[in-house]
Amino acid sequence: MVMPADERRRVVEGLLQFARKEAEPLEAEIADVTGDPRQLYAPDGRFHPRVVEARREIRRRAAKAGYYAMCVPAGLGGGGLGRLVFFEAWDALTRRYGPHEVLAYFAVAHWATGPSAMWLNAEGWLASEVLPKVLSAEIVGCFCLSEPEAGTDAWGIRTRAARAGDTWRISGSKQWITNGPDADYAVVLAVTDRQRADARRGGVTAFFVPTNSPGFRVESVIRVQGELGGNEAIIGLSNVEAAPRQVLGREGEGFRIAMYSVNQGRLYNAARSVGMGTWAVERAVAYARERRTFGVPIAEHQAVQLLLADTAAELYAARAAGLRLAADNDDDGVDINRKDAAITKYVATNAAFRAFDRATQVFGGMGVTNEVGLYQGLNLFRILRIADGTDEILRTTVARELAKGDLAL
Repeated sequence: MVMPADERRRVVEGLLQFARKEAEPLEAEIADVTGDPRQLYAPDGRFHPRVVEARREIRRRAAKAGYYAMCVPAGLGGGGLGRLVFFEAWDALTRRYGPHEVLAYFAVAHWATGPSAMWLNAEGWLASEVLPKVLSAEIVGCFCLSEPEAGTDAWGIRTRAARAGDTWRISGSKQWITNGPDADYAVVLAVTDRQRADARRGGVTAFFVPTNSPGFRVESVIRVQGELGGNEAIIGLSNVEAAPRQVLGREGEGFRIAMYSVNQGRLYNAARSVGMGTWAVERAVAYARERRTFGVPIAEHQAVQLLLADTAAELYAARAAGLRLAADNDDDGVDINRKDAAITKYVATNAAFRAFDRATQVFGGMGVTNEVGLYQGLNLFRILRIADGTDEILRTTVARELAKGDLAL
């Protein structure tokens, strides 16, 4: 049952107040580091320890305040508020703070690094001892699916887990692993039945692996878009031992967990897209009202008006698509409709990319300065049109689902 709008509004307003009272002051304490790229990253590309600890601290505070796991299924110990609240929360946060990496963005659990419905597959030791630590943000993780030869085609993974007596031995390489440089644990997808995996009918298992396990190593930090460091890593695994209790879900059915995670990620990125895109529009409109050329504000020039109107229309449609997707799939314990998630992510990330591009055009020369901050959005949405499904794979997914008979639009 979808939570009434007034109740959702109160939750989101409470989250924004938490961000203002807890995250912003903590952000100010580390501004000397975050404000200087030469201080933000260590020589190896990892974030400065003060930044890592501040992120952990805001997660812990948010967990105590009830926001961190508010959208995680109640059956796992979360708030059970569902995907519509999840979408509206990320929309609101990103509309306030824009494309900047702020501590407020760590107040709500990320599907890949914190608690999410993929933990519904946890049993025994994972459910009784590990999950409570994930829910309280005592530990944070990373999701290890992508590999050098397995990105868009995830079935191409070569990381293998072989039985060694009563345990498993995991060997392989993972890349583009978000939060990989600083995670306490990894959910690692590995082939346990090559014949089934080659036939694309299972044979891939999910393992819970502490990152301090012998043989687990962060080989390098991936730097993108000219940054001096980053949050993505290349992970090496060499005979990493995993006990049977570390299997998340059933053996050979790890891709069911992976696809849930991918579709949840598409909803998450859609929400961020419409929020940040709106942030860009609001700043472009304010500037267009103030900046004058030929004796009038540039907001009165039709060329500028059309840029703003086109952007508003696209973001309006993207937000409507995201809200519908979230409402139609509000139960966080059930996978999201694959076609609808692909459509929404494609529409939203492209709308946001164009929003930042047009906002830059409205600002003119000021738009490309560090001071305005629009370049960060352009960089981010250039990346997000690739992450969690490229534009091309999303469109292919939509076409295939239509051909299978899912004609609901």
